[in-house]
Amino acid sequence: MIKIGEDVRRLPDWEVPMTIWWDREKKVVKMIDQTCLPDRVEIIECNTWKCIEEAISVLRIRGAPALGAAGAYALALEAQRCEGTEEEFFEKMGEVKEITGIRPTAVNLGWGVNRVLDALREGKGSGVERLKHIALEEAEKIVEEDIRANKMIGEHALKIFKNSKPKDGSIYKILTHCHAGSLATCGYGTVFGVFR
Repeated sequence: MIKIGEDVRRLPDWEVPMTIWWDREKKVVKMIDQTCLPDRVEIIECNTWKCIEEAISVLRIRGAPALGAAGAYALALEAQRCEGTEEEFFEKMGEVKEITGIRPTAVNLGWGVNRVLDALREGKGSGVERLKHIALEEAEKIVEEDIRANKMIGEHALKIFKNSKPKDGSIYKILTHCHAGSLATCGYGTVFGVFR
């Protein structure tokens, strides 16, 4: 496993940690600070949604799937801090929704936020403690689904490469036009998942 502050240039290519995750013990969101890469691995601990918003705005976290998880975790994180009535809870969630304005073209950011908000609306009337659980559970589902989908992409692509050859007898060359590695996702990679 990669150690915090470790020089990542000396690591095997397959040793890549999760990009963003919930620390159950500390009740914080942790993420790799991508502005420190490639020289070292630094982990940010966010205990407020504003910290996540700042991380997004200065590109500490980037990549569509990772931003979707960040938006979802911003709501989940703030939900854990909420006390009071359900009305106050939903007012606070409305404030956190502002995070989508930090990167207006990042579709997944809005998608992650709206998915958690939809789950919370379905749980309306169940009490604040239950809503806290719903918010965190939905954010965690987003991360799990992303990693599962990435692995499936890799498995299916690998089958294609194994079962076919270029007609001219050459080797395959893969070109990507966007961030498709594990840092763009929650920790596995879309296109680059095939190389694991």
